[in-house]
Amino acid sequence: MFGNGKVFVSHTHEDNAACAPVLTALDAWQVDYWFDTAQLSAGLELLDNIQRGLAGRDIYLRICTPAANASPWMAEEQKLARTLQAPNRGHRLMIDLILKPGYVVSAEEAGDMVIDATQQPEVEWLQKLREALNVPSRERHISRRAVLGVGITSLAALGGLGFAGKLLFFTPPSPNLYLPIGHQPTVTPLSGASRVRWTFSLYPQPFGSATSVFMAGQTLLCSDATTLTALNGADGKFLWVQRQYTINRDVPPTVVGDAIYVTYIDTTYPTADSSLNNVYLAVFNLSDGSERWHQLIISDPSDKNDTSAVTVAGNTAYVRYSQTLYACDATTGKTLWSQSAGEPGAALGEILPAPTVADDRVFAILGDRKLHAFSAISGTALWPAPFGADLPIRTQPVVANGLVYVGADGGWCYALDAATGAMRWKTDLLANTKSAIDAATKARFTSLGLTLSENVLYICGGWPVDNGSIDPQRHEGVIQVLDPATGKLLWQSAPREQMGLSGTLNTQDSLFRAAPLVVGDSVFVATKMQMPTVNDRDIDILFALNKQDGTIKWNFQMWGNPSSFSDYEGVPSAPIVSGDTLYIVSGNEMLYALSYDD
Repeated sequence: MFGNGKVFVSHTHEDNAACAPVLTALDAWQVDYWFDTAQLSAGLELLDNIQRGLAGRDIYLRICTPAANASPWMAEEQKLARTLQAPNRGHRLMIDLILKPGYVVSAEEAGDMVIDATQQPEVEWLQKLREALNVPSRERHISRRAVLGVGITSLAALGGLGFAGKLLFFTPPSPNLYLPIGHQPTVTPLSGASRVRWTFSLYPQPFGSATSVFMAGQTLLCSDATTLTALNGADGKFLWVQRQYTINRDVPPTVVGDAIYVTYIDTTYPTADSSLNNVYLAVFNLSDGSERWHQLIISDPSDKNDTSAVTVAGNTAYVRYSQTLYACDATTGKTLWSQSAGEPGAALGEILPAPTVADDRVFAILGDRKLHAFSAISGTALWPAPFGADLPIRTQPVVANGLVYVGADGGWCYALDAATGAMRWKTDLLANTKSAIDAATKARFTSLGLTLSENVLYICGGWPVDNGSIDPQRHEGVIQVLDPATGKLLWQSAPREQMGLSGTLNTQDSLFRAAPLVVGDSVFVATKMQMPTVNDRDIDILFALNKQDGTIKWNFQMWGNPSSFSDYEGVPSAPIVSGDTLYIVSGNEMLYALSYDD
């Protein structure tokens, strides 16, 4: 056998029946193979199994049909197979087996081993497949003992193989030893599993990637790495995928009518020693994901920048890139005006807060990480925030009742007059901390999400998990609730402490990295919990908190990313709600549709 003799069979479930002769042969040849017998949405560990299956097998067998050409998941499997290296080897065998007419062989596949089963008798292409796998040639006729060693899937296909089936067998394997490997849900469900209505796997994505999810009518949009995926929100049925652009995955797409606004970066290399980030504003059609138009905003030689979400108001789209706010025509993408402050560059893992438009003003945090107000029409600067401390603002501004609210690092929340920028109040979020905090530790406190709901202000933050010396009595993720008129702290909640995990260094939780979601009597926040004792991977947790006091009402746990190395990698998405369903994407790229009733 080639390499380690193990085969990964890549196929779409539409072709399950067509795969039967192939599985029959692999069973009879005693080949160790991976074949997913479950639907893509089944199970909580699908992504991990797919990646392990590919990484541990030297032979990649692609079942080629017209349906395979249209399958985004098979395209992702093929991409991953080409980039992964088999254990202890610098290459892997790629076989493209064409089982149905109409399959289009790509230029890249032309370099693979291609077997066209549509142009030759079954016995001949099976012989070529066996030769490609380098299976020893020791045929014999079928015996009762041989049949006992064949997998159930293979037995179902034997009747249609005729003479070809008789040529497949040699010394039989042990009974049921080489049955197809199909992923199944974990035996012991994690907490809250009974709430799952359906799941959908967005695999495979780069380790550590983040995902955003957004609802547009009945269409669910997931922005992830280089893909924008659309599903039916009711049942998770796949609608379309757009995967031609490096879309900003850290922020949800903006939908206005039937138009989806996104930013993406296309990096070019003018010389061997230089690169340019070409930043585009693009619009896709909600119906099918096709591009409507795209417009270059800036070509930047920096390689550490990212863009904010797009904010659309009237005929103008606003987006921040690096230190600059751009106002663009919402129908053409042409830049109307721009304003800059501070130095270029954004910290690794930093999510740039989106601009907020209210009362003909646009409020934005620029490169100096301070709040600025501009005329939404002309871009005229109105005021900068008069903050004394030079600590960054990471929350999107919230505007209501003539005030603009922001949270700043160091444990501060501010309310400013929206017209003048004058400070109305500021609150020290750490004033009631149990133990004394030195200035350096206080400065590390990060505020990331802000929500105003029914005249109550909710702010999320905490201490980033970036070293092992954090005081175990101090929570890493916290939500605090304020009176928006006075800034008075009403209550605060650290769910990790409520779960009794405080002080356990190997179960540190991440920050709450998104604004709280308030629905009915519940406040929803999500985080990842680093738990090395559980299969060396994270567990992501969605908390439903009581809106009155922050106590945990229930929690839903998901398998997270198995290889995230920092606080901002592999984090769950911000939860969203539509109708009676809550949607969230875990750190291992599984989308969950949940019942969120108490």
